[in-house]
Amino acid sequence: MKPRPLSRLFNSPRQLLDKARRDLVRLEKATFAQDENGRRDAMMDACVSVFHVKDWIGAMCSGYKADAEKHARTSKWISLCRVICHASKHVGLDLDRPPYSIAPPAAEKIDHTISAPVATSVRVPALKVFSARYGDHLATEVIRNAIAEWDSFLAGKNIP
Repeated sequence: MKPRPLSRLFNSPRQLLDKARRDLVRLEKATFAQDENGRRDAMMDACVSVFHVKDWIGAMCSGYKADAEKHARTSKWISLCRVICHASKHVGLDLDRPPYSIAPPAAEKIDHTISAPVATSVRVPALKVFSARYGDHLATEVIRNAIAEWDSFLAGKNIP
């Protein structure tokens, strides 16, 4: 059997961004379950997905390629994903142990609705991104904001 080209697995930049949302849910679940490997895997997967949305925009909507490249370069959140993808010496990932107000990861699509979990304060080590240039942020915050940056970019554009 001939392997399917990756471009057939995702038909649009928005589908890749949806994958990043699923990666974020996996990151939240792994954080809540205190699954260290799961946290790191989901974070890396989310960073790769978020950062490469620009490439999918350029490949599928060449009229927006330069704008997408500029957006990825100027966004703090997407830039953090880029440096994580490229194993930069200027950023670190580690567990941080203070208590955080987190929500159990139950915010999943059920019959086209999203249930919002109630936030609780628990002592769960959270994956944190440390960067001299961009500051220190919870990994979930980085991914959530990077997705929001792409959502903002895509809003109103004729990009599939």
